[in-house]
Amino acid sequence: MLDIKRAHKLMKNKGIDALIISSPENVFYTSGVPVNYGASNRAAFVVYKFNPYFVVIPQDEPILIAPNSQMATVQVHSSIKDQRTYAAGIYLKKSLKTEAKTYQLNPIQTVLEIMKEIGCTSGKIGIERDMTYDTFQKLKKILQKAVFLECGDILDELRAIKSPEEKQKIKKATQITERAIEITMSNAKVGTTEKELAIILKSNIINQGAEYHHIDINTGEKSGIPSSPPTNRKIKKGDIVKIDAGAIYDGYGSDICRTAILGKSDAEASRIYSVLRQAQQALIKSVRPGIKSSTLYSIGLREVRKGGFRNYTRRMLGHGVGIAVEEHVPTIGPSVSSIIREHMVFAVEFPIYSIPEIGGISVEDIISVTDSGYETFSNADDKLPIL
Repeated sequence: MLDIKRAHKLMKNKGIDALIISSPENVFYTSGVPVNYGASNRAAFVVYKFNPYFVVIPQDEPILIAPNSQMATVQVHSSIKDQRTYAAGIYLKKSLKTEAKTYQLNPIQTVLEIMKEIGCTSGKIGIERDMTYDTFQKLKKILQKAVFLECGDILDELRAIKSPEEKQKIKKATQITERAIEITMSNAKVGTTEKELAIILKSNIINQGAEYHHIDINTGEKSGIPSSPPTNRKIKKGDIVKIDAGAIYDGYGSDICRTAILGKSDAEASRIYSVLRQAQQALIKSVRPGIKSSTLYSIGLREVRKGGFRNYTRRMLGHGVGIAVEEHVPTIGPSVSSIIREHMVFAVEFPIYSIPEIGGISVEDIISVTDSGYETFSNADDKLPIL
């Protein structure tokens, strides 16, 4: 949900005359039009390569460029008032709220005409890191007098600070995910397959009014393999059951992980789980505005190593959550100098993989940064649950 005043300020700080947005995620973020993967209807995402959207942000009001076939949808969802369209085919005329200016040109030529209209065919043009190479080359060809600057940091900064509405959507997505995992875990029995659990999890997310993003269900020794899809493996007594999943609610995602054991306790598995949970809690309880991401990482890492895992290390112990299930900012990593600020939302995760005779164990929860600390959107069990 674009804050245009913040966008203009960040652009001015970097000397950017205009931003050209083209990735589905950022078109959704800046306009509200559901063309991203997280949309409930992914048709626009599927055909995006052939019928792209653009958002042009000059030092004035933003402009949305869309295929004429999608203008009815655009006018329902777009927060951008200045809507332009290009001819993507022949379609029956529909009654629209307002008539959008139409260009009988291809998408890139339409961008050029609009850049001419707003006086931005030269100067510094910001583009995303997620822009495709093909799109970038085409823009360079038509805007030869412009200097292009990669401005992923501007989009990262805008998306890192969540509005109250964005936070509510992420919280809802997280609550739906947590409830769906609880129901799925309660259905784990001896002989149940991972695929059967995946069906239960997916249906519960959908029944609660959301979409599912990722479904990572692994059991037994396979729980030590990260990001492995569910299989026909049947669960046995004493198996670890690990579920990492994320629902998407109204375009905003979640990402949590739960680990349990089926039928009987295991002392070593319980000990490892407690170490990871205590480390996660130590990191979360240290969250406040002004603390460095790298400091939080050091706190979490120290606690895991104190628990007996002296060689434990990871690229990160947390990541932003929003339109993408894994946002760039904040990243809770060892060499990240960024500062934690109010209204950031991020996941805090502590996994250990490939434990001999056990598999893998992980805890992951989502928190929101408040003016003096944090709010938990989800909360794992303190002890390893027995199913």
